[in-house]
Amino acid sequence: MPSNDKPLWLVSGKREVLLDLTSLTTEAARIGARPVQSASDLIPKEGELSLVWREYPQGFSELPHAIVAHRATLDDLFAWSATYMRGVGPLSSYCRILLTNEAGLLFDNIKGGIPPPVQSAFVGLIIAEVLVLSRYQLRLGDISLAACESTLAYLFTRAIVLRRPSEAFGSLPEKWLQVKTYTHPNALPPAAQGIADTCKLVAELLGGDQMSLTLNDRDFVRGCLRHLISDGQMTPRLVSRFAEWLGAASPLDSAFFRILELPPQERVDLFDKTLPAITNNLRATQTERSFATAMVGSFCKPGSFQQYGLLREHSEKTPESMLWFGLIQGLQRTTDALAIGEGLGRRVLRELLRDEQIAGRPYSDINLFELEILSRGNPFKSVRTAISSQIRVEVQPAIYTVGRWKSSESEQTELAFDSKKDMPAERDPVEELSGVLRYAENLVFEIKRRTREGNRTETKKHRRRS
Repeated sequence: MPSNDKPLWLVSGKREVLLDLTSLTTEAARIGARPVQSASDLIPKEGELSLVWREYPQGFSELPHAIVAHRATLDDLFAWSATYMRGVGPLSSYCRILLTNEAGLLFDNIKGGIPPPVQSAFVGLIIAEVLVLSRYQLRLGDISLAACESTLAYLFTRAIVLRRPSEAFGSLPEKWLQVKTYTHPNALPPAAQGIADTCKLVAELLGGDQMSLTLNDRDFVRGCLRHLISDGQMTPRLVSRFAEWLGAASPLDSAFFRILELPPQERVDLFDKTLPAITNNLRATQTERSFATAMVGSFCKPGSFQQYGLLREHSEKTPESMLWFGLIQGLQRTTDALAIGEGLGRRVLRELLRDEQIAGRPYSDINLFELEILSRGNPFKSVRTAISSQIRVEVQPAIYTVGRWKSSESEQTELAFDSKKDMPAERDPVEELSGVLRYAENLVFEIKRRTREGNRTETKKHRRRS
């Protein structure tokens, strides 16, 4: 049943109905939309579409807010629309695309969110992933909002905000990699598996309404996260918990138990001394070793991302440690996660928590299903994007990622030119060719000059020898 009493409006039929909708002669009465209040009414037959409006369609040229169909039908639809629906562009930039098992989302009226104690932790996780994906070529102050939105952690966090069921999380890593393949195939993230494993575990531990039941003292990671969330800071009992996990086989320096009281440089020295013991703890899992490395790094300056350089040299072997570091630092009450980059973290949080009606227009340039179909075979035609160098792709309803983009046909500019003098001058082909010839002549002259100088030098050397 819907979460409100307001019905949706439905038209079912073959894909040719969309041609009628874009025809200037079509009237609202001919569309034949009917009200529906149940997700079961939205499931179409194989080969047909369910076209859904949030309100009764008032006349011609009003494309539906959403399209529900089976996957094979959608594949055929996108290939067909690229040929027969000229002037529309990607259909999924106007219409929300849902598989039949997602039809119920159209009736959801969820006010999403995540508990305040872990909001900055998810932002820290996202920023840490940007550092890993950039191979630390980006400084904290250089990270952009688009870079954060391009991470897998962003997709997982958005799914948590929208309270998607656990089965919806399983496909996110694959879809994230698909977008990377279609938009930037030469730069697939080498740490993808470690990132995916960490994001899945974080979603399991911190993503549900039953977080207090999930976090317990059953294992090292859960126990430490439980204390961090309840205390909001690094405490001596976390230090003791780490020492207990490490075990008697690797006794700690006695000063380590006072690490939170020591000057910064002494803390860093203890981090360097303790790291081999963590790496050699073969009783522990890879996740536990990565988490322990991050936690000891956080002991050096709790809440501060400025200490991420400590983990940088170890991140190639265990990129997960940097992700845990971002999460742990974000859990501190004194965290700077939201203030990084002149408030970048707050912008990221704003986008994560943004309300969006599923029975409304998408916020993307294209849906992943349509991007996949249009990417097959020959390079596909121009896609108009909000920013010419980026493309926003919807991977699940109201869950978006950003990829690099350069259309093969479009030369769209970022902003309109303010005046005629700002516009690039039209190129005279004759003048352009003359310029190329002048450059070639100068290049030939320079080559000859250097050759003559080289010959004279060799002649002088020969005379000296003789």
